[in-house]
Amino acid sequence: MTMAQDFPPIHKVWNYNKPVVTREKFLELAEAAKQVGNKAYYLEAMTQVARTYSLVGEFVSAEKYLNLVETENEPPLLLPSIRYNLEKGS
Repeated sequence: MTMAQDFPPIHKVWNYNKPVVTREKFLELAEAAKQVGNKAYYLEAMTQVARTYSLVGEFVSAEKYLNLVETENEPPLLLPSIRYNLEKGS
């Protein structure tokens, strides 16, 4: 199984000047993480997909991705939970 160290740190993926481009990268990474069973990275990446939508004012889409993370984060994993709460403003 591939571990988190095989995926780039979340903060290194970000280009805040290009949230749509960043979203595509996070979606690709999320899919790759899901394929290898790296649930923590998958869920973290999905919180960042939500963030890219928030940055462009697409709050309904952002909420959709956060709801997915909330549903799939069972049992709760630490980093996805933290990122989820940050994006929800909790």
